[in-house]
Amino acid sequence: MGRVGVHRGTPGGSEAARLAMTKFKASQDKLRTLTGAALSREFVQTVIDDHQMVIDRTSHALARIDDPEVKGLVGKLLPVFKRHLAEAQRRQDRLSKS
Repeated sequence: MGRVGVHRGTPGGSEAARLAMTKFKASQDKLRTLTGAALSREFVQTVIDDHQMVIDRTSHALARIDDPEVKGLVGKLLPVFKRHLAEAQRRQDRLSKS
């Protein structure tokens, strides 16, 4: 069974992984400089961005997975990520009103 996602052997996989890590480190560096409400807003936005990326990539991968057991597991995880995203968006809305 082949791997799906940002792994060796995936076209552009190592480049995508490098870019993702660069983005992650930049986000972490920015969060370290913030405090209070600014930190809360930026943290929630980071969670939203990350969850949306996971949902997009997982949805794309789901269509390409052949193994029924793996497909079933991924199919169960996708709604969890979507619920987490919705909760983060609600928190973002509350933060923007405060």
